[in-house]
Amino acid sequence: SYNYSGEEIIFEIPEYDENAMIISGNKGIDAGQYEVIVSLKNTNYVWDDGSTNSIILNFEILKANLNVIDSSTNVTVRYDGTPHNVNISLEYNEGTILKYMDENNEYTLDDVPQYIEVGTYVTRYKLYLDNNHTEYFGERTLTITEDTIPNNSKDYEGIYDGNEHSITI
Repeated sequence: SYNYSGEEIIFEIPEYDENAMIISGNKGIDAGQYEVIVSLKNTNYVWDDGSTNSIILNFEILKANLNVIDSSTNVTVRYDGTPHNVNISLEYNEGTILKYMDENNEYTLDDVPQYIEVGTYVTRYKLYLDNNHTEYFGERTLTITEDTIPNNSKDYEGIYDGNEHSITI
């Protein structure tokens, strides 16, 4: 197999004799499977097993890795009634598309999801360029914890005197 480079790749066949053989399908640019057909030029030639049928070979061009530097971080915050999200920090090739997973487990969102309520939320994201590059998947976690309010209240203690009294919080 070969790796995608953006350039034409030629599948070389050892002992190929252009005087006796015809080859087709041995060139490719895009990632994928290719079928190469090697035929004899005429009936004056036979393969070493005595046959004259065309030989079919396969070769593959593998997807190139998408170059991604992912410095995204998990986030933990205390509930404050405002929207929060994970910190997404990515470096990638120009033309690469970034999508976030929606509630249907599909990568359709353009903006990082935000959450307000107490809970743990996983944000999943995908980067892709084209069919010649691998996709990159990442995920980070947002945790929103309960906000703790101190309770320093004191009950009123005293003898009834007919006046209003308050409690301290």
